[in-house]
Amino acid sequence: MSGYPVGDGYTWPLKPGCGEYDLTIEQLKQKEVKSRIAREVVIHRAYSGGLLSAFAFGPRVACCFPWSGEGRLRVELGDRVLVTRSYRRWLYGQLVVNPDKQNGYIVKHNPRGWFPRACTIETPTKSKTS
Repeated sequence: MSGYPVGDGYTWPLKPGCGEYDLTIEQLKQKEVKSRIAREVVIHRAYSGGLLSAFAFGPRVACCFPWSGEGRLRVELGDRVLVTRSYRRWLYGQLVVNPDKQNGYIVKHNPRGWFPRACTIETPTKSKTS
């Protein structure tokens, strides 16, 4: 331990049996698993994305907001959201954007964030055994 960094800042020596992209491959596998277990819900009650508007769903919803780095998601009646996480009375998901709804614009990143669980109806999914 000389106090000098090992490597040039771009590459580092690897342990035997490890590859340069092992972590990237693992992250891609985790992303695939996350997309497989995501469930789609339909919004049956709009939410504007504001913290004060969460009081419309009850004081427990507004007071038990997940204080993470992610923002809140504005959802409208009939929107479809792919949900990947939940926290008490909140769901975290990514809005499924329809091309016709965006007036022909290409959306590179679908909006994502937290929204109240009370906004949703879970869509029935087909069983993998049938």
